[in-house]
Amino acid sequence: MLTSERLRDHLQDTLSVRVLAEPIQTERGYGNENWTFETDDGRLLIKVARPHLGPEKLVAAARAHRAAAAAGVPVPELLHVDPACAALDGRPVRVQRYVEGRHPTEVMITDEAVERFFGTFGETVASLHTVVADGFASRFAGRPSFPTWAEYVAYRVPQIVGRVEAAGGLPGHDHRPLFDRVLSLAEEVSPYVEPRLTHRDLYLDNVLAGPDGSVVAVIDFDIAEAWDPLADLVKPRWQIWPGYPPAMADTFLRAYAKELPPRFDDRVWVAEVLELVNVVANGLASGGNPEFTESARKRLDQVLAA
Repeated sequence: MLTSERLRDHLQDTLSVRVLAEPIQTERGYGNENWTFETDDGRLLIKVARPHLGPEKLVAAARAHRAAAAAGVPVPELLHVDPACAALDGRPVRVQRYVEGRHPTEVMITDEAVERFFGTFGETVASLHTVVADGFASRFAGRPSFPTWAEYVAYRVPQIVGRVEAAGGLPGHDHRPLFDRVLSLAEEVSPYVEPRLTHRDLYLDNVLAGPDGSVVAVIDFDIAEAWDPLADLVKPRWQIWPGYPPAMADTFLRAYAKELPPRFDDRVWVAEVLELVNVVANGLASGGNPEFTESARKRLDQVLAA
């Protein structure tokens, strides 16, 4: 049976809806197979996750998604989660209500739309960061959990160092003194950091915008964690802000907070090093997506040279 037919049957069986038309597979969505179905309950989106997204991670992602929704963050309504769907050979499946939105680059075609996007993006991320976790963890509300940011970073660093060394080192840098600095600075800023819901993948592909440029939804909580929320600035600083006038970063930050959080620069630096080194190490070890790995390496060079 074709994947589309198996999904149709699964959708009708689990949600008691009637599919009204042939489904459409969409191109958007890194690592997920996405299908839209017209039903008698409106348009629905089914996301079939990549095979290595295990059940525990899927459940944590759904938990983060629902916590964001409860805090008023614009996200698609999550209707059904099956960590191991029998109809799809055990692959994780999620069903959510389809959100009418466009890729931000399609609507940011005037100065007004660009400014509206960055302003509403800052407000949206601020809403996301109102969600407090009970400890720092690599899954939202997951385990192991740590009471302080310093303890979590001390737990995380050896894992990243192991990946760096397995990849043959960090090109252009001695990672040992670099991570000594990370650990020291994490200890200093730890009293100012609370565990908050942190998306960790906020780039333009994971945001939907309306015709006027305003944010209408944040999507894909697959790598969400309970972290220092300022880690959500890593991807924008690396992958979004450089493509727009520098004033747009200020527009985002003004909408995000009336005053920057304590030890802002140091906290962002810790998060950038953790995230970027991890991306570089994983990319070098796997050999996958060399262009993305090189982009992360260049951004890391900029961070360390600043």
